[in-house]
Amino acid sequence: MPTAAEGAFDQAAFTYSAITAGGAHTCAIDADGNAVQTRGAARCWGSDLDGQSSPPSGVVFEAITAGGSHTCGLLRNGRVACWGDNTNGQAPRAR
Repeated sequence: MPTAAEGAFDQAAFTYSAITAGGAHTCAIDADGNAVQTRGAARCWGSDLDGQSSPPSGVVFEAITAGGSHTCGLLRNGRVACWGDNTNGQAPRAR
């Protein structure tokens, strides 16, 4: 199920190139692109208590992986973007 922040969407209407599941959330990379989202963007659903289901917008991913309460993705430019719980430095924010 999508998060309340993302709103309800029909998962059958989307196709994905990769998927990962964390402790209580799931994220996937959009394979098609559509009116809602760019191809390569991350879409997440499930628990978002630590921001783990709130990927950065406008970012294009090659790969994605989830931890217990954080998620990281490899960008097409070779950099890494992480979001979610950063209690132990596992999801540092870009500065």
